[in-house]
Amino acid sequence: MVAHLAWAAEGYTERIHQSLQGDLSPPEGRPNLGPVSAASVAEGNAQRAISRRESVGDQVLSDFVKANDELNQLMTTLGSQDWDKPRYYSSLGTEQMRYRPDLWIEELAMHGWDIRSRLEPEAHLSDE
Repeated sequence: MVAHLAWAAEGYTERIHQSLQGDLSPPEGRPNLGPVSAASVAEGNAQRAISRRESVGDQVLSDFVKANDELNQLMTTLGSQDWDKPRYYSSLGTEQMRYRPDLWIEELAMHGWDIRSRLEPEAHLSDE
């Protein structure tokens, strides 16, 4: 999961840079714009996370911290005019960049739970 989050943060950073340059083409290894199956996305994500984990070895946490810091720093530089720019989104075609932070927060929350539930067997989701 941590390798996946590092890969995702790096990908978000790359796609934001692309959007700022007006480039809506798919990043390397990603499908062209248009409908994609959830299974193919999941399989591709899993393979990229495994590859990332193998390439960074025991530096997986520092790799995530670095990628996350770069993404956060980039997002702090964006002005109000940047958030309305279109960005590549494989299954939807394009959408405004303003949705990128929401997706990143969802990734961190969901996969944070994935990690925590393995490390803390007593962890549970709040009824609220």
